[in-house]
Amino acid sequence: MAEIERPTLLEIPLTGEITIRMRWIAPGNFIMGSPADELGRVANENQVEVTLTKGFYLAETELTQEQWSAVKSSNPSAFRGENLPVETITWQDAYDFTQAMQQHVKDITTIPAGAKFSLPTEAQWEYACRAGSTTALYNGKELSTTELEICPLLDEIAWYGGNAKGRTQPVATRKPNAWGLYDMHGNVWEWCLDNYSEKLIGGEDPWFRNESQQHVRRSGSATYYAQTCRAASRNELGPTAKGNGLGMRLALILPD
Repeated sequence: MAEIERPTLLEIPLTGEITIRMRWIAPGNFIMGSPADELGRVANENQVEVTLTKGFYLAETELTQEQWSAVKSSNPSAFRGENLPVETITWQDAYDFTQAMQQHVKDITTIPAGAKFSLPTEAQWEYACRAGSTTALYNGKELSTTELEICPLLDEIAWYGGNAKGRTQPVATRKPNAWGLYDMHGNVWEWCLDNYSEKLIGGEDPWFRNESQQHVRRSGSATYYAQTCRAASRNELGPTAKGNGLGMRLALILPD
């Protein structure tokens, strides 16, 4: 069956003038993980072939504090600002937001029937981050350092430990990737749906789920090394972990 043509941009109203802009991510194939010679690579980034058989929507930016507050009427963040990413949230907090979002917008007719809000799977996240690129960074470049000092090739697309002055920065103030997504490198770590696996799994629509309490985080953050901002960089934290570098990005998964 042919893939249904979808709008490239879906703008979802929350309250007043606050919206969430989501980009259509078409299905496709890619190599997940990093090559052996990539600067900053670690052992849990083994390369695998992945096929995503269904497209999905992914928010243009990490979730902001005003977007969170519009749905949850609260703000857990340590660094305050409406256009700063929400942070200091656990994986469970992030998952609970997706469920609250489902109820908040249940009467909005522009959302495809049967669609569900979610955290992206790890494979969906990396596919969307790369946006067709095969390098460490989505701007087609590689790192020149793995340390906290300035990494000029990263500066144009990311807030990280070398340029963010020790705190998160307003979203969408660095260059987006080829699919219109901002801050897929840096600013806040983004929780993924998967439990953590020491090795990446490939194949069709991979989603790793087991009894482990550890969950995957991606992206790096405003207070971390350039090394952790790479497209393939991955890390794990437990269900109660939270801090001023932990945020989320909203996905919208369409029905089969």
